[in-house]
Amino acid sequence: MKAKMRFLESAAWFRLILFALVLVPAWGPTSIARPKSWLEDREALERFLKTAEIINDEKVEWGVTDPRKLTLELGGRIGAGLWKSIQKGRRDGVWESHQAEVAAYELDKLLGLDMVPPTVIREFRGQDGSLQLWMKGARQFAELISKKPPRKKWRRELSRLGLFDNLICNRDRNARNFMVMPDWSIILIDHSQAFTTRSPFFRDGSLCLATNVESVELPE
Repeated sequence: MKAKMRFLESAAWFRLILFALVLVPAWGPTSIARPKSWLEDREALERFLKTAEIINDEKVEWGVTDPRKLTLELGGRIGAGLWKSIQKGRRDGVWESHQAEVAAYELDKLLGLDMVPPTVIREFRGQDGSLQLWMKGARQFAELISKKPPRKKWRRELSRLGLFDNLICNRDRNARNFMVMPDWSIILIDHSQAFTTRSPFFRDGSLCLATNVESVELPE
């Protein structure tokens, strides 16, 4: 019985990934504005996050995983990243890890969605964790709920968000863990609870295609 369930789960994943590979080019970055700095030189930014000297750190006021904002310097270049260390395992009854943050970025990069900022594994104070590029100019959607974005673009962005969350089985999307750029492009963050095979995403071996985004509808 368990072997049958694993087979059904694998088949469901395969169908969904094929579905994504067909649809993503139509929704891809060539069809929308791309004010995302990492697209200019992704590999250089990944190296910067991995190797730049940490010259300052500060506690971030939001987030339940005790994230830190690290200020980095390399060759006169200054940047910042959000660092979190979450040991793989259950946290308050939910499976979580910082490795899931990196996996989400790598899948986003593979699909060409360009919604997840560069994220790498980085040691800080003797602990491994994920370090994600700090997005200047981006704001949490929770701060913008009363605003009115361009309706057509916003619905397309939400469709891409929903597709990605289903691909990675992300059960923790809400108005405070995705960001919005000034042109209303969506930036996806906080994927430590992704890549689960637990309910509600898997039911009888089939993927439940329903994102867990809360409070993302347009104001009337």
